[in-house]
Amino acid sequence: MNQNALIQPPAPLHSRIDRLAMVGLLLTALLVGLVTLVPMYRHLCEEIDQRAGFDAQLQAQTGAHLLVRFGEIAGLIASRTEIRNMLARYNHAEMALAELQAFSTPRLEEALAGFPEIVGLQRLDAAGQPVLGLREAIPAALWPPTGADGRPTLSAPQQLAGRPVLLIATPVINRSGEREGTDIAAFSLAPLSAQLDAIPVQPATHSHLLHQPSGQVLHIEAGPGLAEAPASCVLRQALRSGQLDGRAPVAELRLPAADKVAFVSPLPGLPGWSVGLLAERGKLYAEARQQLLWPLSGILLLTLAGSLLTSLGIRPLSRRLQEQGQGLELAASVFDCSNEGIVLLDTCQQVIAVNPAGTRLTGHTAASLAGQPLAALLAPDDPELHSDALWARAAHSGHWLGEILLRRADGSSFLARLSLAAAF
Repeated sequence: MNQNALIQPPAPLHSRIDRLAMVGLLLTALLVGLVTLVPMYRHLCEEIDQRAGFDAQLQAQTGAHLLVRFGEIAGLIASRTEIRNMLARYNHAEMALAELQAFSTPRLEEALAGFPEIVGLQRLDAAGQPVLGLREAIPAALWPPTGADGRPTLSAPQQLAGRPVLLIATPVINRSGEREGTDIAAFSLAPLSAQLDAIPVQPATHSHLLHQPSGQVLHIEAGPGLAEAPASCVLRQALRSGQLDGRAPVAELRLPAADKVAFVSPLPGLPGWSVGLLAERGKLYAEARQQLLWPLSGILLLTLAGSLLTSLGIRPLSRRLQEQGQGLELAASVFDCSNEGIVLLDTCQQVIAVNPAGTRLTGHTAASLAGQPLAALLAPDDPELHSDALWARAAHSGHWLGEILLRRADGSSFLARLSLAAAF
């Protein structure tokens, strides 16, 4: 057997210690990163959610303000006294239709001149029959019913002449509180789209206008304005599932698509209307991940610096351990390869180990002697090694040399030269 193979370790000890230290530091850095960065990432995501919810609320308030203003404009036109009085005379057959139209048309056109958002107006008499129309014609199938309380009624978003509009039915009430007719006004939703699009929101979110009773979802785009969202839009599925109850200021929807998130806020004072911000989770929280780059880089740099300093610090110790390990390997090879029997004893004079030469001389196996007192190897008629004085001299001087009788495994005895040496 090559002696170098016995004393040369398979790999430098200091290299293995360096690797273990590096692994330990990396695991520590990973643990620190998880403990530090995961709560930080969640906090950043919560802040992004709060900002998106605030954006949805701001858009909902803006949209509600504009739609309420539309209702006020419709009410202002319907309340023109001289036109209303002429309609009352017509209802009582005191005026012909042509006379009513000749009187009312120029005055209504004058009233509409200040409101370009009105793209069409249809006036009905007390019986619900049309008496005149201005600007775009409004099909009767689109007319919203007027509530029993006489308040304006908003329709769902409709298409009129290829553009989205909101129809508002406003009763024409005389001074006695009697209903003389109804105005059906079509308001372009382009101003609503422009105002909502002007509000800065999270870059990854897309604004939508939702009408829950009809299930309509309109996508707010910078160029075209309002456009019908595709049938596959997850907000449509959210409307059908009834997730929007209109009570919470902001609702973060649980969408069927795991990669999307939506923040929906109802329009104050307008039941059934909401604004929804839809976003992909990966894009929405990209800002949070970017903000983690600096602390993550710091942890990596500290880990690398710590690894370098640790390696430099433990390298002398690891080399010393390697040298000691080589010495132990050499001592073990001497113990195993020696032609003289060697027995290792503990402080209680019990056998710890026996080398192969010792087992050959005594006939005992190493396993049978392990843990046995040295007396198991001594001949009973040689009391010298049983003397406490001999062991005291060996402990004091560190060694003892003499001849004794040893007993083999078969019971026979033989004279052997014994050397006792203390190992410190």
